Amino acid sequence: MDIGQLTLALNLGTILGVVALVFLIWAIATEKRKKDTKKTLFWIGGIAALMFILPIAGVGLNFFGTQLGGGVQTGAVVPTLPTLGGGTTKVCAVEDTTITLSSVNKYTEVSTGGTHRYRINGNPALTVSDASTFTASPGDTVAVLFGNETDGTYFGALNTEVIGCQGTQTISSKRVQNGTMSINVYNEEGNQINGNAENETLATGDIASLKWEVRGTNEQGYPFGGIFMLEVNKSDYDEGNLKLFLDGTELSKTTTPDVQALSSVDNTIISFLAPAIEGAALHTGTIILDVDSGTNPGNTNDPVIRFRPYDYFINEDTGGSYDGPAAEDEDNAASFGHLTSTTIHVN
Repeated sequence: MDIGQLTLALNLGTILGVVALVFLIWAIATEKRKKDTKKTLFWIGGIAALMFILPIAGVGLNFFGTQLGGGVQTGAVVPTLPTLGGGTTKVCAVEDTTITLSSVNKYTEVSTGGTHRYRINGNPALTVSDASTFTASPGDTVAVLFGNETDGTYFGALNTEVIGCQGTQTISSKRVQNGTMSINVYNEEGNQINGNAENETLATGDIASLKWEVRGTNEQGYPFGGIFMLEVNKSDYDEGNLKLFLDGTELSKTTTPDVQALSSVDNTIISFLAPAIEGAALHTGTIILDVDSGTNPGNTNDPVIRFRPYDYFINEDTGGSYDGPAAEDEDNAASFGHLTSTTIHVN
């Protein structure tokens, strides 16, 4: 029985109950002291009808009371319907909503394809292909991880929406495609270090300020930023005085992710937070290298600067929750398979 049929039945029950009540009052009012068999039978029949109809009438009255804002009486039997939040209870006649997940390129609006992961009201996650559908109900909270952490072309995106009172709803996201990053470092003479004719000459106690440039790819990039990692010989350089500046800002130091292994046991890595980089704009800055006193850096273990981007991942240690963005997941695996590196050759 749909809501219209149920409402009609409850209304009829209410009307019949009122009619029975009127007849009962009339029977009592006209009853005299003498025994009148017909009136007595009428009275008894009225009582019986009233006892039969009152429960239905009670439901009808409560239903009307709910519609008029009077609320639902304790113990009343009312139809169970989806309700939407917001402080005021609103009855929604829609039972199922068809949800479509749509992911497109942020710059070109072309579909990204791939697989997306979704959770309804915190329940175990399921997956669906891009532009495919699943069913939820009005009032449900749907949390979507676009890309399902497995997409190696596009960075993930999180989107959480409450399903409205409608038969269809699309949850969409505009995502950034992975690009190519170039990192160039220049010696103090202004020439690009290349490991051949152009290097940086350092001696004991030197402090070098080296220009560096970072450039991404047009309509691609790293929407959540990432981490720059400067690996140096810990015997040759003063770790506390190594600094990175980019676009006029000193980059904050952070913990080095375990996914990044040392290239030598003699080395250490100092890591810095990288801002979001999208498009082909040129970003410039300064690298500060501080050579320890009494040490003359060799040319067999040169400093290396690397970049790893941040991305979302699925944390299985917390029941499959969406986590990040970060450079690595809970198992110290890279959250996104991108690594750019440049060697700073020194003499």
